[in-house]
Amino acid sequence: MTRKIKIRDNAALDSILAANKAWLSSLTDGDRDRVSKEISDLIYHGQIMADQGAAFTSRRTFTIGDETVVLDARFGQKSILRRMIGLFGG
Repeated sequence: MTRKIKIRDNAALDSILAANKAWLSSLTDGDRDRVSKEISDLIYHGQIMADQGAAFTSRRTFTIGDETVVLDARFGQKSILRRMIGLFGG
């Protein structure tokens, strides 16, 4: 089974953990700590890159028991409309 967790701009660790509370409660303390540290690390690096104007995209995959966890992080991504507005000085 695969568990996918999306992490985006201005994400807070608490809100991501709250959104996945039911699943996290089924894990051991060590596994919960590992997931929390991985998410926290992605948020930290993503926010640093986004604050400097760069886009940061990362996908981390790891296994907990018989479950595969995929963390999909995207920071600093602009929509096509926002890019076009930026190009034309809007």
